[in-house]
Amino acid sequence: NEQTEREGKQLRSRLNVLEASETALCPVCHQPLSAERRAALIAEYAEQIEMLRQRYRETEQLSKAAEGQIEQLSERARALESDIKRQESALNQRLGTLQVKLKNAHLAAEQAAQLSAERAALQEQLASEAFAESARQTMSECERQAIALNYDQEWHDALRKELSDLQEGRLQADRLRQALENLPIAQQRMAEKEQQAAHKQARIAELEAQLPALDARIAELIELARQADQRRAERDQKRAIYDALNEERAALKNKLENLEGIRKRAQELTTQISELSEDEKLYQELQQAFGKRGVPAMLIEAAIPELETLTNELLARMTDGRMQLRFETQRSKKSGEGVIETLDILISDELGQRDYALYSGGESFRVNFALRVALSQFLARRAGAQLRTLVIDEGFGSQDAAGRERLVEAINAVQQCFDLILVVTHIEELRDAFPTHIEVRKMPNGGARLTVR
Repeated sequence: NEQTEREGKQLRSRLNVLEASETALCPVCHQPLSAERRAALIAEYAEQIEMLRQRYRETEQLSKAAEGQIEQLSERARALESDIKRQESALNQRLGTLQVKLKNAHLAAEQAAQLSAERAALQEQLASEAFAESARQTMSECERQAIALNYDQEWHDALRKELSDLQEGRLQADRLRQALENLPIAQQRMAEKEQQAAHKQARIAELEAQLPALDARIAELIELARQADQRRAERDQKRAIYDALNEERAALKNKLENLEGIRKRAQELTTQISELSEDEKLYQELQQAFGKRGVPAMLIEAAIPELETLTNELLARMTDGRMQLRFETQRSKKSGEGVIETLDILISDELGQRDYALYSGGESFRVNFALRVALSQFLARRAGAQLRTLVIDEGFGSQDAAGRERLVEAINAVQQCFDLILVVTHIEELRDAFPTHIEVRKMPNGGARLTVR
């Protein structure tokens, strides 16, 4: 559904562009569209968006079906796991019992073989009369000598010595006799061991006969375990798909909620736009009234004649009536169609009207000075006051010698218009240009001393 979401966003973006655009441009190729083509594209995008919504609903249904299948597979997998664990436990217990019995059977077989070998050795000794050989030879010699007995003391002593030696042979014979007496019991025990060994051997054969079936069962259980692992993997995979579908469903639900909020906000904004449209009309009227063609233009039109008169009066005093200026607030467009708002200063003298750049430095300075002083007088009158004092603070610092001379001439020319002209400067050579001086000097103690001359 990520692809569906991306496609939906793209289509919604294109549809918004088409609906919001006033120039009817294609959102893909950015080419102009006719009204019919624009309407067709809007309908096509709306249809595609509806198809995407249908795909989302189908995906949600598939998600629910997959959830049911996953639950069934999970139950089946849990049952298989329980059965496998139970059978594995029984098989492991049975296998341990068989291993113990098999070990005991091998030990019994080894003991039976050892007893059989001992019995064969004893039977061979009995058959060959190979026991107590020395004692038997001594007894034979005694019997032979007894027949031809011819008693002698030395012989008798020797015989007694030999008899003492034969005691050991008698003990061996007793032990042999005891062994012969115990032989049936040993043989019986041997037979019992052999019978037990045979029984165990038969049991081993029986167990070995059962091994193929057990191997088959183990293989079956291994296959069941593999199938259980496979189903578990399928369950995990479907669970992951289910979780992804749930996340996608939650995301789409959030988007739907956001869209609902946006729709409500759009309705509110539509209402606000309707209300603000009336305010906009009012503000447009105010903008026109207070724009450059409204009240400010009217004020400028009313102020320019007075400012022009004041400036020309000052210029007439500074130039003996040779120069004057005129303000022009409109001029024709270069195309010749209509006029544009402007504020041009046209300067003329006895030679006629010329461009500002064609006047000399002194003439340009007089025009600038007259215009600034006239503007100050005009603002003072509009404020309801009279401008009777002119203060020029450091007005000479940026001028050369010729410029300073022109400024002094301009001040002298307009001095009748003011009760007081105060010039502040640090240039020493200008002191003699004015009749009255106020000299300010700093004192060593931090104060200042004023001297009027």
